Amino acid sequence: MSVSNRDRLHQIKRWLDDEFPLGAVRLRVQKKMPRGYEGCLGVFFWESPRIVIKANLPISQAIDTLLHEWAHGRVGYPWRGERASCTLDSTEHSERFWGEMGRISNRYADGGQIESEDY
Repeated sequence: MSVSNRDRLHQIKRWLDDEFPLGAVRLRVQKKMPRGYEGCLGVFFWESPRIVIKANLPISQAIDTLLHEWAHGRVGYPWRGERASCTLDSTEHSERFWGEMGRISNRYADGGQIESEDY
């Protein structure tokens, strides 16, 4: 039986909840990104903790985006309340962020992609 991309992302989100706890964060996969984030593949919102991922991405890109936004949630944004940038070279991508992103993506690559299928 095939799992939809949306369902697969929710499985991975539940796995992330166990492996890299973040608290009560909702995951939304939607066709239209929120106003001001139209060019982004994903975004983490602090006000009502949620991650929004753009629908219709190839599944590998959607997974990478989820892991990326999860890392933002783990390290926090130094500029909370300000609008995020969608570029990888912007100030919110600190050394601390890339360290956490590396831990998350390495753990996912080292068995997490299979373990998460049980969630």
